[in-house]
Amino acid sequence: KFTYQGYCKADDRWSKPNLEHTWGISPKKARIRMVREGGSESISLGPLFKLDRDMASILANARAYAGYESIKDPQYEQAKKRLPYPFPFVPEK
Repeated sequence: KFTYQGYCKADDRWSKPNLEHTWGISPKKARIRMVREGGSESISLGPLFKLDRDMASILANARAYAGYESIKDPQYEQAKKRLPYPFPFVPEK
């Protein structure tokens, strides 16, 4: 579930500072995607959301289900690169 966190101002800054794991509406494809402040990745005056799931946890569960033992497994590293955005860019510990 997505919950509202704030909005993207006209100058590409956010209405609230220090938002993490933020999703917004892409100006190019009008789809919800992960966005960064100042990256021109969200429409101006558009809403910003937070997904109620931790993306790293989703990856950890999928990795365990697939039988990969760690994030350093070479096969897992290759598989992660082929996952849809934003999964290849989600930091894992």
